[in-house]
Amino acid sequence: MLAADSPLQPRTLRQRVGGAWSVAWATFLITAGLSLFALLVTEKGASTSTTPVLAWFIAWASAVGALVIPFVILRHTLFRNRVAHPLPVAVVVVKDVAFAVVYTTILTTVGDRLGVSLAAGFPEQLLANAFIAAWWSPALAYFMDYRQQVRQTRSLFTASEQALEEADRQQGAIIDRIRDDLVAEVDVELDPVRERLHQVDADVRSATASDEPMDREDWKRISDLLRQTAQDSVRPLSHRVWQRGGQRYDMPPWWMLPVTIIRQQPFRPIAFALIDIVGTLGPNVQQYGGPRAIVLVVVGLGWSIPVMLAANALMRRRPGVHAAIFLVALAALQVPVVARGYLRDLWVAGSGSVAWQVSQMLAVVVVVLVTSGFGAWRNREAAQLANLRAVVEEESEVVKERSAQIAILARETAQYLHGSLQTRLVTCSLAMEQASEIGDVAALKQALAEALSALDTQATPVSPARSVRDEVGRKIGLWDGFCEFDVTMNDDIAESPDHAVEVGRVVEEAISNAIRHGNASRIQVGVTIDAVGRLLVGVTDNGTGPQGGSPGLGTAYLAMVSEGSWTMEATEHGTRVLVPIGPAPGR
Repeated sequence: MLAADSPLQPRTLRQRVGGAWSVAWATFLITAGLSLFALLVTEKGASTSTTPVLAWFIAWASAVGALVIPFVILRHTLFRNRVAHPLPVAVVVVKDVAFAVVYTTILTTVGDRLGVSLAAGFPEQLLANAFIAAWWSPALAYFMDYRQQVRQTRSLFTASEQALEEADRQQGAIIDRIRDDLVAEVDVELDPVRERLHQVDADVRSATASDEPMDREDWKRISDLLRQTAQDSVRPLSHRVWQRGGQRYDMPPWWMLPVTIIRQQPFRPIAFALIDIVGTLGPNVQQYGGPRAIVLVVVGLGWSIPVMLAANALMRRRPGVHAAIFLVALAALQVPVVARGYLRDLWVAGSGSVAWQVSQMLAVVVVVLVTSGFGAWRNREAAQLANLRAVVEEESEVVKERSAQIAILARETAQYLHGSLQTRLVTCSLAMEQASEIGDVAALKQALAEALSALDTQATPVSPARSVRDEVGRKIGLWDGFCEFDVTMNDDIAESPDHAVEVGRVVEEAISNAIRHGNASRIQVGVTIDAVGRLLVGVTDNGTGPQGGSPGLGTAYLAMVSEGSWTMEATEHGTRVLVPIGPAPGR
């Protein structure tokens, strides 16, 4: 649950559990690693002999490897649109239980062939693994979704903080100096590209002046050079300049999380008890019988639960010595391991060996850290977001009436490079390909001249249009002749200058992706008002659909301008991108 004043947008259980992390490689690998740890800690002989360890590792690798294919299939079929349309929690749980059944079956089969067998019987182990999967996998997906949301929110706060700090320091002379520095940096990067294209232009002019026919392969090489320039020179440069507009908020390293748990978190006795019962009851029943297995559970939890409850009460009353109480209690939780080891040795000689006790003590520490870890991480992130929000709110009062020009200058330049310049180079490349098909030398020379003009133009953002209609029209004009466009917007929106720059950039990014990556031939652009009064930009194309590439600068801009609420989904005939941008004109 989120606090009433939490900076995070509320999300439903279905969105968190049935969304992006329901079938993600990160959660798959984390779960696989923990399953191996549990196997080596709990199974007979795994902690005392090399041969069983190797056999169990092979069995585990076979079981996990067998899950990879159905995992990949689910990612591209039933769970394909999970980000835009999260699946019901019940569907996710059924999937997780099915995976547990497959895992346990193959693990048992391969283990039997290698001469090792589960301490618990197959039915008992199957039920235990199914129960753990039904709880663990949705919980992990929930945690990862929360973690991702915190990161996105932190990025938005950090960007706002950066803009406010820069705006507070900005002066006219500083703005000019920074602009000159950016232009100089871009010029240095693009000079080699300009030289290559000028040489190509000279070669083309020489060939046409001497009436030497140009080979079609030469034309293709020129077209490929423009594409390569856009991809390998302009694109990386735009990313570097974009990064100049933001800063990283220093985070404690991941390995500090256990320290945070010890200093701030209580024990979670219920979760600890469930893991202990599910993980040990079945094997103990198989090895010692039902009554003795229950004795082992009572011996363990009869001590551990009161210790945890007492420690939690003391830590609440004496927060100044929280870490000391936590460590003393953690040490006390090892007592049942020794007691259980004594009883196991008494009943079956050698089953409670020192090696077994050491492995169980390590397991106790891991379970405590895992069960208390999410709270520690969540509290740390919540405190950091609260601090960031406080800083942003305080600084926004100071610079409310000032310009934020310095803060956005680098990103404006990056957007120009990523959008307009890269787009013009790609359209010139497409024009050359068309000229090659019909043998039009004049069209080839014109496309090359336009590419040179784009590179020779000072790489700073062009002045924004005076209205949304003009800005959208300018972006569409870059692709004139390569695609059919259908634009809809009402007059109040079309003639307003509000958010014209943002709308234009969103349209530019969506069109560029649709044509360059989706081979779209028809694109519909709509600028409307959504149900909550926000300006909503929608771009729908008839291309090949989302390609699933890694997020880039364009994605970062869409997330920033929409506060993380933009969507992209496959349609029956292509792709639809929806990006809300601030309040609509007059709202």
